[in-house]
Amino acid sequence: MKLEVNWWIVHRKLFGNAENQELVDALTDLYAEAYGVEPARVRESTRLRAMGMLYSDLWVNEGKPADSPLLAQEEALYQSYRSLKEAIT
Repeated sequence: MKLEVNWWIVHRKLFGNAENQELVDALTDLYAEAYGVEPARVRESTRLRAMGMLYSDLWVNEGKPADSPLLAQEEALYQSYRSLKEAIT
């Protein structure tokens, strides 16, 4: 539970900030614990998830325009889940 809450706290602190290594680390700790794997196995998926969240945050900061190119970049979120699936199977 602590790791789940921690990544939310870190995300809120870094909302829209490209310098988000702390978020990648928090997500890595969460995934490693939740899936019982070595952190290195989920590092790429957490990096992609943090990148996708960054694009989403920037889109929100822009006022959520429907035609924003940031929406296409949120594809990183889908990539992160594909990467996670590979890491834990």
